[in-house]
Amino acid sequence: MKRPALTQAAITISLALSIPVSVLAQSTDPQADSMYELGMTASKQGSQDSAILFLKRATVIEPNHTAAQYNLGLIYQTRNRYREAIQCFQEVLRMKPLNSDAHYQLGLAYRSLGQLDDARRHLSDVLPSNIHFTEAQTCIAKVNDQLFGPPVSENNVARK
Repeated sequence: MKRPALTQAAITISLALSIPVSVLAQSTDPQADSMYELGMTASKQGSQDSAILFLKRATVIEPNHTAAQYNLGLIYQTRNRYREAIQCFQEVLRMKPLNSDAHYQLGLAYRSLGQLDDARRHLSDVLPSNIHFTEAQTCIAKVNDQLFGPPVSENNVARK
């Protein structure tokens, strides 16, 4: 089946919410896409509860709707609902294992829960070409500091 082209509205919403357009390439079910669009509109208007309902509905209609899963995860993350966010990002990675954006967000969610080994593993999977690469590297350094302590420099070592 032919994949639908990205709509101008999807691109505009993506840019307004700083969501990578690559995540939006989507489903073949028009009803799922409609629910997704309603969810994104609700999110943009600040109605996160409605956005969650619409995005969840999109994933029920089309379980492989990666954009709905990804954006649902982002909303959960902003509401400190990290376990639910993790489930969404894991689902994106089930469908698209190399999705750097999902690895980045999953790493942040794990870090927020104090699951530092999982955080580091996913942050390390963010590719250098990804917009979040620099932030991922900074987070990895902070996670390493939390796990192993800050690096010892020559200036910090007592000389005998």
